[in-house]
Amino acid sequence: KKISILTTRGSAMKTLSEKQLLKRIKSKYDYHHGALHFKDGERRAGKKVGTRSGIYMTTTVDGALYYVHRLTFLYCNGYLPKMLDHINNDRHDNRIENLREANRNQNSHNRVMNKNNTSGVKGVTFHKKTGKWMARVRYNLDVIYCGIYSELKDAERAVKKKREQLHGKYA
Repeated sequence: KKISILTTRGSAMKTLSEKQLLKRIKSKYDYHHGALHFKDGERRAGKKVGTRSGIYMTTTVDGALYYVHRLTFLYCNGYLPKMLDHINNDRHDNRIENLREANRNQNSHNRVMNKNNTSGVKGVTFHKKTGKWMARVRYNLDVIYCGIYSELKDAERAVKKKREQLHGKYA
């Protein structure tokens, strides 16, 4: 199968198959100490692969730009899934132990808390009418209501329990 790339340099776009890309990265990189490193003989031998580009680490292979976490997964597992999830939500932590195959829903379940969250707990908001804490969990496209609680810790417990029930290991 063909691999989708972020962009290319120059006018000619060269698309590698998954097998060709795996062979190329195995020839250029080694995986050790939780990261891809340039092999001896390469211009940057021993250095860690990737630069921060937006929210992910990227690197080029034969003029095409790739996400480092996808190359790491391919290097270690021999195939590329459609989507990957960073287990600890650190998009710069590309250790193979921190990467897992996921679908869109599973990946969205393992999101960080929104920046505008004021309760400090994912899925818990202050309900002004009652003066209590409202707990809700998203599952697929639905919002699951978990109740209204006087204490923040009770709302947090309810959200955590429901998230573990619905999201499993992606909670």
